[in-house]
Amino acid sequence: MTSPPSSPDLHPPDYLTPRSPTSKSTSRQAISPPTSPPPNIFLPPPAVTSYAYAPSQSAFELQRNPLQQLHNQSRRLTAELQELLDAQSLALLSPNTSNRKSRKKPTTDLGGARSGILTAMRELSEVKSCEAVLYSELSGERKRLLSTVTQHTTKTNRLRQELQKIDESPEALTAEKLRVETAEVASEIADLRRKLVELEIKHTEMKGKLVELDNVVEARQSSYKVALESVSKRVTGFLRENQQASPETAVESWTLQAEAYDEKKKAAEKERRALEEGMQLWETATEVVSLFETRLAERIEQGGERVLVKQWIGEELGRTVTELDEMVQQAEERGWKLLIAAIGAELQAMKEAGEVLERSFGGEMERSAFLGSSQRRNSYSPLDD
Repeated sequence: MTSPPSSPDLHPPDYLTPRSPTSKSTSRQAISPPTSPPPNIFLPPPAVTSYAYAPSQSAFELQRNPLQQLHNQSRRLTAELQELLDAQSLALLSPNTSNRKSRKKPTTDLGGARSGILTAMRELSEVKSCEAVLYSELSGERKRLLSTVTQHTTKTNRLRQELQKIDESPEALTAEKLRVETAEVASEIADLRRKLVELEIKHTEMKGKLVELDNVVEARQSSYKVALESVSKRVTGFLRENQQASPETAVESWTLQAEAYDEKKKAAEKERRALEEGMQLWETATEVVSLFETRLAERIEQGGERVLVKQWIGEELGRTVTELDEMVQQAEERGWKLLIAAIGAELQAMKEAGEVLERSFGGEMERSAFLGSSQRRNSYSPLDD
């Protein structure tokens, strides 16, 4: 199978234009490495095409190849997501290790990391939508080429069938028979001198009949022969322009290419739908965490008896941990490793917050109040499959 041709000369979307380093938001800046590294959270590699490209391309070549631009953009956004996950983990860990003088303050705060993850997911979803559009256009182009060569092949076969019908027609068969008989009569002339006059008359009649039939056959064949020659030239030129050896190889190659692009289109649309659903789940998780943090700050500011405050915090923390745990389970069922890592980090932070609050109140809090159903999953890791 031949390699896919270059993508159509399309202008890339505005959001794919490379941005200068100064235009990036705070959530996209490089994260300074801490003294003790955060948990090693890896994202799945971006989808790439099976055919090879040149190791490096000029800006003009990239502009003429929007599909390569989309692949580059997808890889860049995936790398940015990894940086934001590292920033999130570092920001969540930093409050519990603030007494270590050697730890550097993260350059991206927790809120910036959370919003940056959502923004990067949205941009990656838009990239996948553009990939689906390009694959759809490439598939349509291959299908149009396939339709053209199929029409030429069908017309060529029909013309050849018509010529074969003429060759097998009664006129053509009679002409062939007469041609044989004419040769036999010419041979008999030498042997049958006595019948010379009769045979000459008969010979003249047969030659006249033969000329008449030949004219009829040639007249019928002439238009088909001209059409066949014209079609053959067009088919040959068409195949040469598209670097195909024969109509059969062209049909096979373009059929396989069209099917491959259709599969890539389906894969891009599936990833887009998964990202859109994941965005909703992540927004819900951040809202749950933000609501707990807001209510906790208000309750502590109000004050009151320590027993009542401790009881209220235990209940609210338990409810928040349970909701986050259910979201992690939902992400695991869908196989969303990105959200397993992100929400899992928030869940772990809530558990550690419970331990800190427990120590701050100088006594043992009801652990089941803030561990929730996650107590059964004490070996949980965001990297679990």
